[in-house]
Amino acid sequence: MILLPVLRRIIGLNGGIRMSHPDRAGSLQKAHGDLENSAGYRRILSLFDEGSFNEVDAYAKSGDGFAEAVAGSGTVDGCPACAFCQNPDVARGAMSKAQASKIKKIYQLALKAGVPLVGIYDSAGGRLDEGADMLAAYGEVLLAANSLSGVVPQISVVLGPCVGTGAVVAAGADVVVMSPKGELTISTEGGDGSPAAAEKLGVCQFAASDEKEALRTAKKLVSMLPSNNVSGAPLFNAVPAKTRTAAGASAREIIASVCDAG
Repeated sequence: MILLPVLRRIIGLNGGIRMSHPDRAGSLQKAHGDLENSAGYRRILSLFDEGSFNEVDAYAKSGDGFAEAVAGSGTVDGCPACAFCQNPDVARGAMSKAQASKIKKIYQLALKAGVPLVGIYDSAGGRLDEGADMLAAYGEVLLAANSLSGVVPQISVVLGPCVGTGAVVAAGADVVVMSPKGELTISTEGGDGSPAAAEKLGVCQFAASDEKEALRTAKKLVSMLPSNNVSGAPLFNAVPAKTRTAAGASAREIIASVCDAG
């Protein structure tokens, strides 16, 4: 598959960190290792094929901790793809400059490689302590998402709260999948963002029975959709229908059947 080596070249990951202080590097790796047991990592690893995930900006910091999202690339049922996952176990997945930078980078990677982008949403909102910088972070993510529109498939998986500007980003994807705990609404003051309401509004295309089914649906979509706007859709062996003429019918009877009596 051509896209996979291209994706690997773009990433250019070396698998480790380079620091002038080995002790500091060791403590940082240990702290990050503890983070790998969080919901964000568990979800994104369940999306990708085992052993294929390459993380982007693994040690990105936000405040006194790590960034509130996990992002990277790999294969999904053998198909190259990129994804990010907001991590509710880190500052409740709140949007920050660091998270926006990570998400923006993975959007750019998906665009360059021409592969699908999956966004997994579960966030309490934005980091208010960042003030105007937090608002700018949302703007950067919106711009990055818009640059992918019509170029590569975008799939949103809403597994928790996704409100305000975050909901605008998620709803702008080509396909939206929601779990029962998902909440997708522009209103931050008690709007009905349930999967049922989102389906009724035409925002949610797939309402899953649980989180695992939601992620399985995203995996299936990645394997079914074309990778980008210049690749063809998958081809399947087609069996032509038997050649047969339609049964004869009276034109008068057809017209009478659609008209009022008399």
